[in-house]
Amino acid sequence: MTQDIAEHATSAGPCGVVVVDKPAGVTSHDVVNMLRRRFDTKRIGHTGTLDPIATGVLVLCVGAATRVAAYVPDEPKEYVAQILLGVATDTEDTSGTVVARQDASAIGEACVRASIAAFRGAIEQTPPMFSAVKVAGKRLYKLARRGIVAERHPRQVVIHDMQMLDFEPGTTARVVARILCSSGTYIRTLAADLGRALGVGGTLASLRRVRVGPFTLADAEPVDTCHRLMPVTDVLRDWPLGTVDTATADYLLRGKAVPREVVTWTRQGTHLPHALLQSPDGTYLWIAESMDDIMQPRKLLRCGLSAKPGDCSLNEVRS
Repeated sequence: MTQDIAEHATSAGPCGVVVVDKPAGVTSHDVVNMLRRRFDTKRIGHTGTLDPIATGVLVLCVGAATRVAAYVPDEPKEYVAQILLGVATDTEDTSGTVVARQDASAIGEACVRASIAAFRGAIEQTPPMFSAVKVAGKRLYKLARRGIVAERHPRQVVIHDMQMLDFEPGTTARVVARILCSSGTYIRTLAADLGRALGVGGTLASLRRVRVGPFTLADAEPVDTCHRLMPVTDVLRDWPLGTVDTATADYLLRGKAVPREVVTWTRQGTHLPHALLQSPDGTYLWIAESMDDIMQPRKLLRCGLSAKPGDCSLNEVRS
């Protein structure tokens, strides 16, 4: 058995992806801690965090499914954001300290729509100081708390679409926008950049993530009661899926490649060269790589579907 497979051929436990509707005022790590107790496993990993003020879709891998976190679809991301014009903060959202105010009453709806249009497509963003990005091995937010401003390099992100849903004029104007974007986009920075483009400053007042790749709010459960695990085979729905017999499973357990022809394919899929192979009883699941007519196992997941819904609340975790 290869080292990669041997290290993970452990007893079955909860395995799958859970989609949470994160509430405001808690961190993504708070949610991870709750789910560790909920599913009785330390192996919980998110596929992308949300800031404490943000709500909405948070996708987490549970148990052995953490081994496929890098493969879980996470684009595009869709948000509904409320942006205040005429105010700027040090965190680029309303959780921070106000650093500037300017009268935005001269800003009209047409002007905002025109500015928003300029942000569509590939743009460059400079990561905010209050972020988890590392510079010289240091997290930016830790430097920011010490009053240090580090040099940051712009990064390219893609705004697939940005539409204004609502506008309220005033000294501090309010914009509600729907944003469809690539991973790595800071909506806080988008709000600040929009305010700068309009000449009055801007900050993010609220944010709701309504979609991450194929996962929407319709898939999400409340954080205090979530317990539904989506099987890896459903999450990686565009991967070829096949079942092997017991003898072939034994070869795979020892890290040995098997002929493609011994696999009974139940789904052709389009995500090549990777494929999912499962044992007859579904306990073992392999990520395999197709190499000509050979299937080479790369990762092994041993899965069970056990959960204890309702046994742990977010308030208990944070207390």
